[in-house]
Parts: sequence; C-alpha cells; structure tokens
Amino acid sequence: MVGEAQKGVNAINISKAIPSGTLNISVPSYLNGSPLLAAIGAFGAAYPGVHVSISFNDKLVDPLTDGFDICIQGGVQQYRGLVEMRKLGELERVFVAGRDYCEKRSLPQHPKDLESWDWITYRHRERKFKLVSRDGKKTEVSTTGRSKIRVDNLDALHFLVKTNLGVSVMPLEICRDSLADGSIIRLIEDLRMSKVRLFAVWAEKTKRVSLTQMFVDFLAEELCTNGV
Repeated sequence: MVGEAQKGVNAINISKAIPSGTLNISVPSYLNGSPLLAAIGAFGAAYPGVHVSISFNDKLVDPLTDGFDICIQGGVQQYRGLVEMRKLGELERVFVAGRDYCEKRSLPQHPKDLESWDWITYRHRERKFKLVSRDGKKTEVSTTGRSKIRVDNLDALHFLVKTNLGVSVMPLEICRDSLADGSIIRLIEDLRMSKVRLFAVWAEKTKRVSLTQMFVDFLAEELCTNGV
C-alpha cells in the first residue's frame, strides 16, 4: 500500500517538474534499428533533459546486479530479487535458411523434415519449438540432433544463415531485409510458433522511480502506436 502511494507521489512530482537525470538501459543487440530504438530516440527528443545511456548486448542481464536502471529483454527470466516488468510488444519468429543452402535440398513440407538439416542455434533460446498450423494442429521440431553451430548473438546467427551454413529460427524483424532481397528464404510459412514477448524490467526499489516509470510508459505507448 505504501509502495503504491509513493508511486502516486512520484507521478505527481514528475508532472510538475522538467524531467532530468540519467537512465542506464540494456537492450538486446538484435533490436538495433528496430521500432524500439526509434521509440527511445523519440523519448530523447521529447525530454532533452534526460540522458539515456544504452548498452547493446545479447547476454541475460539482471537489473538488480548488473548496474542498469532498465533492461529490455525477450521472454521472462528468473531474478534473485524483486523486480517490476511491463510487456512492450511481441516479436514474430520464423524459420529461415540461405537461398543456396535451400536449392541443394527439397524444401520441407513438414517441420519434422527440418530435423535432418544443419542447424545454427541461438544460445539463449530453447532448442525445441512448438508450432500451430492454420487449422489448429500442433506439432514440434527439435534442433538438438543436428546443431552445427551455436552462437550467443543474433546478428552473427543472421550472418551465418546468409552464408548458407544451415537453417535457423530468428525474429522476423532481424531478417526482413534479407527475405526481401532473396538472400535467405522463409520456410514452412503455414505454421506459426509462439512469439517472443518483449519486456521492460527494472528493480522494484530503483532510485529513479518516476523517471523509470515515465520512460517505460513512453516506450509502451510509442510501440503500441507503431503496432509492435
């Protein structure tokens, strides 16, 4: 109850003052150039008194121990203390492979067909994917048996797919341009896998309650407006 009251006081104070201060933010490197980054830029333009310091990386970051005011993360992680989080949007994921790699094989008609392909996997995500067809049928594909290369950076994964080393799963936002120019191909388009939920996470007892809340609210509104 006291915590909620304090949030209310903070909201009143921030509305009466010109926002200022510094926010240290962690953002996954694969969101570089995404609508999220555009939203952060819009925040900077709207509140010139706030300095935003952004660290781009793909490792799992804990706002309680790693020195960040806010961490933008895909999916829900486990933390050792009390945090608050807000969903900012969702990222669609797709199966993709390089064009030359695909031309040497029969295109898959079912997810199970992909299990014999060479896989390039991402260290921070599951290696089994649950899929749903348009008529509601569920199936699963595993990457455990044929994982050729494993990386911890999605930009690197994207590059390796483009060099025709195998098949992978990645957010559509990352590979949209490569799909458009034909260097990679989307596979099994009639099936959909669960989207990656994008969250803002921050320590419950942050020293910058008002500024943090204002920033997160701004991002959520901007991304909602842009359909993320």
